Amino acid sequence: MMTRRAYWNPWQELHRMAQDLDRWSGREVAEQKETSYLPRVDIHEDDTRYLLSVDLPGVCSEDVEVQAENNLLTIKGERKRETDEVKDGYRRTERVFGSFNRSFSLPKDVNLEGISAAHKNGVLTVTLPKKEQAKPKSIEIQTAN
Repeated sequence: MMTRRAYWNPWQELHRMAQDLDRWSGREVAEQKETSYLPRVDIHEDDTRYLLSVDLPGVCSEDVEVQAENNLLTIKGERKRETDEVKDGYRRTERVFGSFNRSFSLPKDVNLEGISAAHKNGVLTVTLPKKEQAKPKSIEIQTAN
C-alpha cells in the first residue's frame, strides 16, 4: 500500500503566520479598503403588486437612489464609514462599508409610473404596482327584426 506524502511548504506557513499577526494586531482592519457589498433583498408578489424589502441598516435615505428605466429597477447607494476612535491600539470592524448597486429586471406587468419607495428602520421598501389587467369586454348582441 502506498501512502501519500505530505509536503511542508515554508512559504505557505509564513503567509499564514503573517495573516494571523495582522489579524491579531488590528492591521488587517486598518488596511481594509472600503468595498462594495450587496444588501439582502426579499421579493414578494401578490395580486396587485411586487414588493422589494432591502436591508440597509446604517444607511440614510439621502444616500440611496432608486431608478426604473428600460424595464430595469436599480437601487444604489452607499453605507458610509463612521469615524473610528482607536483606544490602546485595539480596534475591530466587521461591518462592510462602501457603495452598493443592485439591479432587477422588471416583469412586463409593472406599472412604471406607480413605483414608490419608503425607508424605515433600516429597511427600504420598494412597491411595484401591477398594471390593470385588461378585462374582457362583454358585448351585447342586438336582435335584428
